Amino acid sequence: MENMEEGITDNPYFSNESVRARLPLIERLLSDTRKRIEGLTAKERLEFTYLARLAFVTEVNIEEREVALTWEEAEEAIKTGSCMVTANLWSAAKHLNDTRGLIDTEFVRQVHTRVCRGLLPNAGSYRIKHAKPAGASMYYSAPENIERQLVKLTRDIKEPQILRDAVVTGAYFLEKFLTIHPFSDGNGRTARLLLSKLINRILPEPVSFAYANRDTYLNCLYEARSSNRGLLAAYLLLSIERTVLQWREWLEICSDGSL
Repeated sequence: MENMEEGITDNPYFSNESVRARLPLIERLLSDTRKRIEGLTAKERLEFTYLARLAFVTEVNIEEREVALTWEEAEEAIKTGSCMVTANLWSAAKHLNDTRGLIDTEFVRQVHTRVCRGLLPNAGSYRIKHAKPAGASMYYSAPENIERQLVKLTRDIKEPQILRDAVVTGAYFLEKFLTIHPFSDGNGRTARLLLSKLINRILPEPVSFAYANRDTYLNCLYEARSSNRGLLAAYLLLSIERTVLQWREWLEICSDGSL
């Protein structure tokens, strides 16, 4: 495997020292939050899970520039099926926690099938045409190489056990998966779901990885493709911190019966 231990490097958005200094603080914050989640009653856990997944769906819609950009719109779409993109994303997020085992190519296709059901005629099938990012000179993986490269990627990654490994492995996986770009559409949504599955042992609910705006995220991804994954790892770490702080607010709501 390529070296994934590239660390968090100096960059325009995060400084090496400040992000490294925050890592142990975020680890303690996450550990305390997990204990509080584990201490919830069954009813409180259902309420918390609903809030966490609804936030995930809404934020992914915003990041991927889809519709249903507010909680209210997302709830309506989920309940009525009025927006298939949102309803499918909700279904796929639920599927993550119902599935055991590591990510393999079959699971990747299953997730994409849920994400693009009714939106693509070939949901769950690899693309058969060459493709590249808008305005870019680079091409994604050639169609004939997708299966082989995806098999290698899913075999290379190991389920992380600690937060630092989660963001380093996550940056590696995200950059590689989106460079392979296995499907004709829905790759961004599928990648976010797979990344949440990959680090599920550390974060019990899906994380949207929306720390800043989409342009910042794309810049981090661009740097990762230039062999500097430290920027993307830092972005993922700060996204996790943001999500965990959000979770703590909801834990207060769930525990005092305010819902």
